[in-house]
Amino acid sequence: MSSPLRYKIHAGSERFRAALAGRSLARNHPRPSSPAKSCGWPTRCLPWLLALLAPTVTADEVRLKSGARVVGTTRTVGDILIIKTRDGEVRVPLDQVERLRTTAELRAELARLTSASGRTAFGQFELARLARDWGLDKELWLHLNTCLGTKRSPALRDRLRNFMAELEPIVLPKKWRSKSTGVRVRELLFRLRRSGPNPALESTIAELLAREPEANKTLRLQARSASIERQRLVALHALSRRQDDSNDDFVYRSLIFDRSQKLRHDVASWLADEGRTDPAIAYLAPGLLHRDPRVRVRIAEAYGNMNDGSAIPILVESGSAAASVALPGGSTRAHIAVLQQTSYVRDFDVEVAQGAFIANPQVDVLTSGVVLDVTVHSVISYRTVIIDAMHAALKKLSRSDPGKAPKNWAAWWRRLDKERKISPPETKRRDRRG
Repeated sequence: MSSPLRYKIHAGSERFRAALAGRSLARNHPRPSSPAKSCGWPTRCLPWLLALLAPTVTADEVRLKSGARVVGTTRTVGDILIIKTRDGEVRVPLDQVERLRTTAELRAELARLTSASGRTAFGQFELARLARDWGLDKELWLHLNTCLGTKRSPALRDRLRNFMAELEPIVLPKKWRSKSTGVRVRELLFRLRRSGPNPALESTIAELLAREPEANKTLRLQARSASIERQRLVALHALSRRQDDSNDDFVYRSLIFDRSQKLRHDVASWLADEGRTDPAIAYLAPGLLHRDPRVRVRIAEAYGNMNDGSAIPILVESGSAAASVALPGGSTRAHIAVLQQTSYVRDFDVEVAQGAFIANPQVDVLTSGVVLDVTVHSVISYRTVIIDAMHAALKKLSRSDPGKAPKNWAAWWRRLDKERKISPPETKRRDRRG
């Protein structure tokens, strides 16, 4: 336990009993006379301690004589069985109950089926469905993660997406389900803050967000401004599944603008997995001549992470301009003036009012100094960081070293292409919503 707890507390120990009783542990500091004014650590941490002692919430399966099945936490009050589900409480007379299986029995049955089904994608999918029906959330995500890590047929991918879309009652609490689109999007992404790494949960939230109506604006805002990397990545996944070309361009720009190098790598990797590298490479190609070197570097890194050999000719062709930035004539102008101003009497006005003693002096200002006006015809700066990024991408894509001199890359590429030593790395072609 962390601060404000300063002691290790064990069940049955004197300190633990004192904490539950709300007594002070310091011998020389008696408990205040007014409980309302007490603010010691036992009082503040009492809810935490009670939560540790509270029994684990379980889900039982209740089958009624009518054939209905209800899953939830059960308790008996008189001759009424109360079943607490995710959507509320269900009350049924005990004489209408056909069978009740506890969580332990359901887990044992699911474990038996797991050992008999093997680790095929379809078998893991069916086990995940059973875990969902029996209210075993931990086993649900376990089998879904195994299914996602196994090669799946297109038909099974469609069934898996539809199944994930049915998991909203598990992911999103009831009070948020009827809210506006913006609130639902934020709350679904907020679930990622409370969980550890869980690819199945992330895919489920992405599928729910992809089917959320009129959510493009909110998803784009979250994909740029969310503080947690996983939230931005899931928002980008959802945008890419919404079958909108403008969303695709937004995802491609994330390979440049997102602040996280790991997220940029992940986006490039799943674009390659889904077989969508060709449009991404074509969209990013003009950026290799951008004035900002960071844009060039990140595009080169994205090409390398996409693992698609069709980007090699583009990198080779842009290599000649990789380390230079040229401006057309007259595009930049500089002006500087170093001046000194001196006042002097230029003349006297003799037409003065009656009674004036002298004529009215006319004062003027003499300006002297140097004025320079320069037009920049071209600016060339050598950026080794751009060369290094392109060189690393070419090595990764071709599995050969082209050297660090961009002027030699064209000859290197022609030689290797002629010798047919380069075969573009194969990319997995998958449905964009898989």
